[in-house]
Amino acid sequence: MTAAPRRARRAGAAWTMVCAALLLAALPAPHDAAARAQERPADCRLAAPASWQGVSIEWLGPCAQGAAQGAGVAIARAAGREPERFFGTASAGQLSEGVFDLPDGYRPARFEKGAAVALEDRNQIIAAFRTASDAARQVSARLKAAGKGDAARAYAEDAERLASQMD
Repeated sequence: MTAAPRRARRAGAAWTMVCAALLLAALPAPHDAAARAQERPADCRLAAPASWQGVSIEWLGPCAQGAAQGAGVAIARAAGREPERFFGTASAGQLSEGVFDLPDGYRPARFEKGAAVALEDRNQIIAAFRTASDAARQVSARLKAAGKGDAARAYAEDAERLASQMD
């Protein structure tokens, strides 16, 4: 084989690698909102906590009788702000217990009559983080089953981060 076909083959392989790298760079990172997106059914209600008034809320979790029910993640989006998330449980369309993931850190909470109550007791805080970690794992499993691998991995990482808060 002459040198010219070898050089052409090497050049072709190099271009293939460059194109593959560019395509990979264009894919959304696991923590991009687009990679996490999973549309909430239009008939699945979730009451917003007081701090989330005037925002768009998305529920990544099960619904029963038209209301958020069980373990999941609520995402609040407002123009010009980083999305805030609540990892935890909902019952009859009301948030129950879990952890807010806010720009300034985590805030464990439970809800009474629709209002968030800050937790101060160590055992309650640990329980809220366990609930939050479990909710992230369940969302990850549902996304993986739906073929949304990047988002599933991102929520699995969230589950690990939440679980590590209990150490």
